[in-house]
Amino acid sequence: MGSSLITDSGIQSTLQPNCFSNEQLIEQIGVLADQALFKGNMDFLADAVKLATRVDTQRLSHYQLAIFHYHVSNVWGNSFKLLPNEQKQERIWEQPEIEKQLLHNRLAVTALETTDSESSPSVVCAIYTNLANTLFQIGRFVEALEYWDRALAISPDFGMAMANKGYSLLHYAHLLQDEGSAMIFLIQSREMLRRALNLEIDPHVRPFFKDHLKSLNRVLYPYNGKKFLTPILECSEKTDGDNAFRSWLLKNRLCLNLLNDLGSFLEASSDVLMTLPLKNDPAKTSLLQDHFTLLKQEFTCARQLYFEAMQSIRNQGAVDTILPSLDKTACDLSDEKLKIAFRMAYSLFDKIAFFLKKYYRLPVSEQRVNFRTLWYPEGRKANGLHPKLRQSENWPLRGLFWLSKDLYEHNPDFKEGLEADARQLYVLRNHLEHNYLLIQDDALHLSSSKPGLRGMDDGSVYVIGRSDFSNRTIRILKMVRAALIYLSLAVHWEASRIP
Repeated sequence: MGSSLITDSGIQSTLQPNCFSNEQLIEQIGVLADQALFKGNMDFLADAVKLATRVDTQRLSHYQLAIFHYHVSNVWGNSFKLLPNEQKQERIWEQPEIEKQLLHNRLAVTALETTDSESSPSVVCAIYTNLANTLFQIGRFVEALEYWDRALAISPDFGMAMANKGYSLLHYAHLLQDEGSAMIFLIQSREMLRRALNLEIDPHVRPFFKDHLKSLNRVLYPYNGKKFLTPILECSEKTDGDNAFRSWLLKNRLCLNLLNDLGSFLEASSDVLMTLPLKNDPAKTSLLQDHFTLLKQEFTCARQLYFEAMQSIRNQGAVDTILPSLDKTACDLSDEKLKIAFRMAYSLFDKIAFFLKKYYRLPVSEQRVNFRTLWYPEGRKANGLHPKLRQSENWPLRGLFWLSKDLYEHNPDFKEGLEADARQLYVLRNHLEHNYLLIQDDALHLSSSKPGLRGMDDGSVYVIGRSDFSNRTIRILKMVRAALIYLSLAVHWEASRIP
């Protein structure tokens, strides 16, 4: 695609008058990102950032935009990799380069999922794998698994997704206190690595994955040929309500069971998220354990309401094709259930923040505690992270911290959520709590306005299509489940380090 623009001295020639197409510029951003890492030259990355400012993103197709953001995400990811080790340690929590990498990862995925044109499977898989790798790096390993699996659903022989997923399961296993579950995760890790090494993967990292597979083979040889998980489809062919709900939970990975992160298995279908090892202060232990139990209880209630609402809406849609004039009371009730599910799930973020305040004895006034601001003294980012957190190597806790960055807060310090629609989610919740939100049938919403969110004249009513709202609700549910798992594993991590 065009002539090469890069030289050993950089790309000064390309920074002259605009004589290159958008496609050529995007290609060179990718070349510079790769060459910078290969040669250990940060100057190439600075040049790539300059080139990125010259790309006219308004004139790109969605597919081109996805590739552009993919290359820019690599620029920022490689910027972090090339930092001196002491700077990486200093930035183990706050990592500006990784924030930008994650943001561009997500913009690439959003562009991909918006395009109507056919996309190259290898490009799509690379973008999903990049996002998963970034999430894993910052401790959000539960959410990373979903994106590796999306890549493998498109291309089951995409070696880098399989290898990285296998490696992540190895790390996940090391966090588990239950030896049986840990062993199952290790077996799945070994299987992923074994299959990946029979596929095409980057030759530079092949020895790394091969060494881990050898170690797993030494540990797991007594379990060769043994089966520990039962695919849900083999369990029952019944279609009653309980089985439908269980299948839905497993498919969407909404069970409070770590084994659900491995897939839809019978053994993963019960909510058995581990209790917390809180032993030092009996009074404090009881309060915190009760707090954690209530967090789980509210989550399971929210997901139940979501399922019931969606089932009712689907059934109502089938009836409406026969009796269009049927009373809409049932559908209105379903919409209210959806609203309650969203509110209940979103509120759990702040309740997790209160748990963290009590558990870590953080000096934050109760008026300033929320999931976005908790991490900083008095909720002010300028104060830097709490020293207890900054010095911690607790990987699941870091995952919670980075998950909090996805949320928007009406505060100058926290208005930049790393989710593209963080502010929209915040506005939705605000209208549900304080104003009014109207859910419209999708057909009516599409015919009366552009798809998505819009406000009424006085700003007191927010209108949204039903599919749009339900998709955002289940996304919040998945985020909360991940947060509860990180919280549980973070407490176990702390307990394992107490003499």
